[in-house]
Amino acid sequence: SIGLTTLMKIRLGTMYYTSQMAARGYIPREHRNTCICCKEAVVEDAEHLIMDCKAFMNERELVIPFVNERSVEAETAETVGRRLDILSNLLGGERQSSLSRNNHVLDLIKYLARIIPKRAALIAACNGTGSN
Repeated sequence: SIGLTTLMKIRLGTMYYTSQMAARGYIPREHRNTCICCKEAVVEDAEHLIMDCKAFMNERELVIPFVNERSVEAETAETVGRRLDILSNLLGGERQSSLSRNNHVLDLIKYLARIIPKRAALIAACNGTGSN
């Protein structure tokens, strides 16, 4: 599945985010420091794509709603640590939080399967090229 493939790319560090795609000429350079999906002036990375991208808020709410619930909290050292715990848990890493791990990796795979085709279409529309 595309969700599992994407999760593996994220875990292995081979997922191309907008900064890498722009640097390699796959998309216009003006997208280097912009999320191609939500148009926010952020460097797209796993944390943004999974936890923050406004373009996929509905998908997050449907598949991994506990991420949206925690993302509205004020940012403190404690909440940043909790966000990293959640992200680590979703990616299948070790965690220190009380967040239950049951099925969260499978939920992330489902979430990625929903958003990656949409992201690929936005990338393709950007200049008529690929989808990584």
